[in-house]
Amino acid sequence: MREGEIGLEADRALNLLREEGTSVAFAESVEQIRADIRQVEERLKAAKVDETTQSIEEDILAALEEMIQALQKEMKQRQQRRGQPPPPGQPQDPPLVDILAELKMIRALQMRVNTRTARYSKLLGEREQAEQPELIEALRRLAERQQRIYQITRDLELGRNR
Repeated sequence: MREGEIGLEADRALNLLREEGTSVAFAESVEQIRADIRQVEERLKAAKVDETTQSIEEDILAALEEMIQALQKEMKQRQQRRGQPPPPGQPQDPPLVDILAELKMIRALQMRVNTRTARYSKLLGEREQAEQPELIEALRRLAERQQRIYQITRDLELGRNR
């Protein structure tokens, strides 16, 4: 299945980011993409080709596009800096992604949580409590993502990514 192949590629990208060790926001983004791919895979196996499945697929594509754009911009900046000695006190090998790109990725992660929250809010309608097990699970995963965004922002602030 195509989603399974994409999931394997996401696993490889995640391993590279973890080995490099400085990019917490990009690693989190890949993890979320991977989780979304698994969710879409499960929904398609259960023949749930509905608006929710399609919106998750759209989220995956948007997240991939954001990451590609950010990495292309970073590569372009590195090429422009190539040949210039690093500033005093800077390591010879700079991090894979600079702090500004990390902050922008955190913002993108937060925007995706906000968008999905609004989508689930529409599904709830007038009800204040989710009753469908599937929606309850989706809201739980969304709360976990929000907690991870907080944690990676905190890690970035404290320099735990270096």
